[in-house]
Amino acid sequence: MERILRCFNLGPTGSEDDDISFTLTVETFSFEELSAATDNFSSTLRIGSGGQATVYEGHIPHIGQVAVKRLRTNDFPSKQRAFLMEVYVLNSTNHPHIVKLLGCCSEGTERLLVYEYVKGGTLRHRLKELNWYTRMRIARDTATVLEKLHLQSDPPIIHRDFKSDNILLSTNLSPKVSDFGIAKIAPAGDELTAATSETLGTYGYASPGIFRPLNATVMTDIYSFGVVLLEIITGKPAIDHSKEGDEHYLVHWAASKSKDGNFEEVLDPRLRGSVSRMVLSEALAVVDRCTGTEPVGRPRIREIIRALRHVVSISQDDTPGASSSAAS
Repeated sequence: MERILRCFNLGPTGSEDDDISFTLTVETFSFEELSAATDNFSSTLRIGSGGQATVYEGHIPHIGQVAVKRLRTNDFPSKQRAFLMEVYVLNSTNHPHIVKLLGCCSEGTERLLVYEYVKGGTLRHRLKELNWYTRMRIARDTATVLEKLHLQSDPPIIHRDFKSDNILLSTNLSPKVSDFGIAKIAPAGDELTAATSETLGTYGYASPGIFRPLNATVMTDIYSFGVVLLEIITGKPAIDHSKEGDEHYLVHWAASKSKDGNFEEVLDPRLRGSVSRMVLSEALAVVDRCTGTEPVGRPRIREIIRALRHVVSISQDDTPGASSSAAS
């Protein structure tokens, strides 16, 4: 039997930018049920942990295997906002490449979310196993998520933490974008209009200027997408803490390597010899435009999708869509 949770108005959670009211119908679980599902939140079932929450593998009898996200108990207003925003976004955006929300729990100060269990791990951790065709297909598919958020949602939504750690892969390597806790409602109409004064995001993926007030827009997500695409191409992390100077930030490192047209130096060594210069240059051209310093010069998401569809169409692979050793 479906149980109903009604949530109203994000505004009182501390940001006037989220002044939106909504009523949801979603299955709710008791804290006791989710504790039992995760063996009392056993560390052996922990599958992810960050500054805001811990995620556990769980099992609910009438559903099966699930992922349970338990928000941390500190800073309740911030936790409540993240909980409401994630419930709102996931309940209002039906998309094959967005992780599916199965239900939630709101008891006392506890806030938990229940998702479909995506078994393939994160893009960041699986990247080295993937061949070029699969990588480009994943990039194309994740771009359609931003199209859904920016252009097909009313009002538009800014993810604000788009990164390879937040892209899950299914067993058939279909991407599922997750973690909408710091998402933001964008103003309708002018997509370059500032939407927030909060300084949130992840260094290495955050657009230049995002940590100055009043600079988060849908173009912020475009920059982050460009960084993820560069990770996909290079096999390197967005930030290399062991390096300094241009090598510390992936975007700076790639720009310094490719400025003279030496595109092959940027490509993941595991893929060298399997990607033509033409295909690689087209993919890097998308990165270059997405990671431009000025938001006004970045492409709109539909331009990116068109470009990546072309890259996928001209990429050749013996086993399209399959995971294979990138070195093979």
